[in-house]
Amino acid sequence: MPPVDREQRAQRILDAAARLFAHYGYDKTTVDEIAREAGVSKGAIYLHWPGKEALAEALLYREVRCVIEDFLQRLEADPEGGTIGSIYRHGLQATFANPLVRAVLSSDNRVLGDYLHRLGPDFYRMRFEAARALIERMQAADLIRRDLSPEVVTYLLTMLGLGLSTASGLLPAEVRPPPGEVAEALADVVQRALAPEGGGDREAGKRLVRAYVAEVTQRYEELRGLRRDVDDGQPSDSG
Repeated sequence: MPPVDREQRAQRILDAAARLFAHYGYDKTTVDEIAREAGVSKGAIYLHWPGKEALAEALLYREVRCVIEDFLQRLEADPEGGTIGSIYRHGLQATFANPLVRAVLSSDNRVLGDYLHRLGPDFYRMRFEAARALIERMQAADLIRRDLSPEVVTYLLTMLGLGLSTASGLLPAEVRPPPGEVAEALADVVQRALAPEGGGDREAGKRLVRAYVAEVTQRYEELRGLRRDVDDGQPSDSG
C-alpha cells in the first residue's frame, strides 16, 4: 500500500476510535468495533498498532497536536495574546473544544476509563512539572509576578482547570453559563491575580510560548520514537 493510502487508512481508524470512545467509552469499545466503524478489517488495525492501548495513545497524540495548533492560532490572533490571562484563556478554550483531551486533563473515566488508570500518577506528575517549567520561564520574563513560587502558581492554575472540568460534568446544562463566558471570566481573574503591573511584554510572551511548545513537542516526539522501538515485535493487548 502506498504511504499516502496507508496514512489515510490510519487517520480513518483514528477518527472511528475517537467517535466510539467519546460515545461508549474506551473500556466498552473493542478493536472489532473500531474496525467496523472505520470500514477496515481487524487485521488492518494491527498493521498500524499492536493493540487498543497503542491506538488510544496515537489518537490522543493526534488530538493534543490539534489542541496545540488551535491554541497557538488563537494566541497569535489576539492583540492581548502573550499575557498570562490570554494564555490561560486560549488554553482553556482550545482544550475544552476537544472532548478527548478534555477527558484526559479532567481524569474523565467515562470516556477513557482503564486507559487513564494505565497512565498512572507519573503522567499527571509530568504534566505538572512541564507546566511549572513554563511558569518559571514566564516569571523570569516578568509575565507573572515573582512573589509567588512557581509551584503555587502551577497548583492554582491546575485547580482552576480541574474545577471547571468537574463543574461542567456535575452541574446540569441549564444552570451552566456558556463556556466562552467562563473562560473569559477565569482569564480576567488569572490576569488580575498573577500578572505584574502593566501585564508584561505581550510579544515576549508569544515568543516564549512558541519556543516552549516547540521544545516540548520535540521531546515528546523523541519519547514516542523510543516507545515505538520497544513496542516493535511485542504481542498485542486484548480488546
